[in-house]
Amino acid sequence: MQQTIKIKLTPESISEAIKQIESLQTKQKQLPDEICKKIAERTQQLAQQYFNEAWVNDMGRGERTEVNVTVTVEKTANGYKVVARGKEAVFVEFGAGVHFNGSAGTSPHPKGTELGFTIGDYGKHKGRNDSWRFRDEYGTHSTRGTEAQMPLYRAFMEAKSEVLR
Repeated sequence: MQQTIKIKLTPESISEAIKQIESLQTKQKQLPDEICKKIAERTQQLAQQYFNEAWVNDMGRGERTEVNVTVTVEKTANGYKVVARGKEAVFVEFGAGVHFNGSAGTSPHPKGTELGFTIGDYGKHKGRNDSWRFRDEYGTHSTRGTEAQMPLYRAFMEAKSEVLR
């Protein structure tokens, strides 16, 4: 970004030019933070949309159940982070169970193995079976797990693509 400042060589005009330069320097320092915030906000918007479309499998009810995940943007010391909160967030992001996600110990998520989220390795390793039962505050459920739907990863990749365009 190049901008021209024209001045006359008088004390007043030089003083005004210095003020303009200082203003431009302030704006230039703020620009990376503003860009990072906009990227984080776009990623959050997309991730929330994808989580709103996500599902978990409940064989006991014979249905796919919507998830309750909230995605926010939080300021950090170095920029911003996009955070997904909800009990199904990790299952929907990385998947659960071999029925929908392939072999135990692998991950359909591009970052799953690297981050330690592999199929069938969580909890009591019941996801290594094609179906299993679990208990939560709402009762006992039968499930075949959940397909890795990757709302955060997909949102990040889409926001990245938009930035590159």
